[in-house]
Amino acid sequence: MSFRELRNKAWAYWWVRSSGGRRSADLPLLERVAVALRAEPARAIFELEGIAFGRARAAFKEGAAPRGLLTTGEAAELPESSLILLHSGMGLGFASCLLPPLHAGSPAAATQAALTEFLDLCAASSRPAYLPVASEALGLFARVFRPRLIAALDAGLRRIAPERAAGFWHGVGRALYFRSVDLLPGSLARTLGRCRREPPAANRLDALAGLAFVVAMINLGHPRPLAGLLAEVVGEEEAAAVTSGVVGCLLARHHTTPGDPALPAFLAWRPAGSDRRLLELWERRVSGPGSEAIPRLYPALLAEGRLGDFTRFQRLDQR
Repeated sequence: MSFRELRNKAWAYWWVRSSGGRRSADLPLLERVAVALRAEPARAIFELEGIAFGRARAAFKEGAAPRGLLTTGEAAELPESSLILLHSGMGLGFASCLLPPLHAGSPAAATQAALTEFLDLCAASSRPAYLPVASEALGLFARVFRPRLIAALDAGLRRIAPERAAGFWHGVGRALYFRSVDLLPGSLARTLGRCRREPPAANRLDALAGLAFVVAMINLGHPRPLAGLLAEVVGEEEAAAVTSGVVGCLLARHHTTPGDPALPAFLAWRPAGSDRRLLELWERRVSGPGSEAIPRLYPALLAEGRLGDFTRFQRLDQR
């Protein structure tokens, strides 16, 4: 892992956890979001996530179960461009309040109650098109901070909301990129191995798509780590999962910061050197689908309220 990649990881983690832009903490929600959207694009996405993370935690700690955080009052006027990252941050905030009291020995009923409340809170405060984004964050928080709960949460989801299991494992895949023990060279290969081993067989591609999503998101201006991940995948199924994650990232970035010069620069980038296999894979699985996604796929998904589809593995060749 390069110093630049490590810096990008640390910066993203800190910005979200700092509740996103303390410089605007005293402003009303709409003004805070407007400030975030005017920021440099690579900063704006994490600032938005952090704003909603802090807002969800604050609302939860007030006592009553929060309702309508992103749908009612001034939140009803939030710009569409802010909603992917705000829903992700809100889901993280709810998970951060509900999961810490649990541990590996917690009664099944306690885990189930926390899971049910998490899903209810997300549903009560999400726009329907972005509900999968909010609930996907459960996997991210759980794998980073409560990894021993993963099996119980997965089992609970399959009982009460099986349609959310794929998104949960997509979030787990995102989380694996931030494991503190994987900060040395070779970390992506080890992380890819965990994406193959940890999920049930039916969700391995969801986890790998989540990993590709976050590698692209954190390193959009520095694509070499993503090329390193692509070089490690085996077979067309794993390569398709990388495509799914990358396209999901590009859709989210275009939706939030459409004028970001890093987007066309990313699509124009090619791996250096003489590895023809990697160059062919990059063009077929990253730059080609990415170049098609923004002008063609994005408008259709936005109109249909389906941008949240990319919080799980999607087969692009079937669209």
